[in-house]
Amino acid sequence: MSKISMEGSVNISKKIVVLLLIVFLVSCSSANDIKDKEEKGKSVEMKDFKIKIIDDQKYQNYLVELTTRGKQIGNKAILPQTEMVIIDKNKETIVSLNTNTNYKISVFKTNVKTMDEYLNEKNQQNVRGRKLKSLNYTPTKDKKIIEIRLTEDNE
Repeated sequence: MSKISMEGSVNISKKIVVLLLIVFLVSCSSANDIKDKEEKGKSVEMKDFKIKIIDDQKYQNYLVELTTRGKQIGNKAILPQTEMVIIDKNKETIVSLNTNTNYKISVFKTNVKTMDEYLNEKNQQNVRGRKLKSLNYTPTKDKKIIEIRLTEDNE
């Protein structure tokens, strides 16, 4: 009889250990799910944005400089980077930016029509006009257009 009661208590102990293990694993996965959802809300992903210049100039081209110091979220790092684009008389262009990353956007007057033309100039400072506007911007997943309003008195 003592054999039977020992076997019964061992079976009960095994069931308790298995039950505790299941509870532990479920609680860990729930905590990870919450952490994953929080990180996904703050996550960084590359996305296309339309930059649209709003001004009263008819045929003015603009050089737009987009700079970020970089960022790290979880195990993903965004390196510091600078990108330049020419916005022509159509007043808009598409750029790829990382969401949830701070950018400094600077807008300059220019007389060149393309980035190739800008890069082929011997002295690029001569074709970059005065800075018209500088702003900080953090792209989000739900935005698609970055509107930049210009007036002659902005610097």
